[in-house]
Amino acid sequence: HATSNVSNVAQVAALAAVSGPLDAVAEMRTAFDRRRNLIVRMLNEIDGVLCPEPEGAFYAYPSVKGLLGKEIRGKR
Repeated sequence: HATSNVSNVAQVAALAAVSGPLDAVAEMRTAFDRRRNLIVRMLNEIDGVLCPEPEGAFYAYPSVKGLLGKEIRGKR
């Protein structure tokens, strides 16, 4: 099974995961949304940093282009 197909154990575990109550999934999505909003807001509060709000994910990809060539804490 290691080289040809998904193992039976993984299939049974996946079925159990999606067959039961999904309350935890909603809680996780709420937590991820809250964290995403916080990090995007905090990044956008930094002068020279622009972070667009992710669409459908919680990953943040800030642009630090506005900081290039600037002195920060006495260093370039």
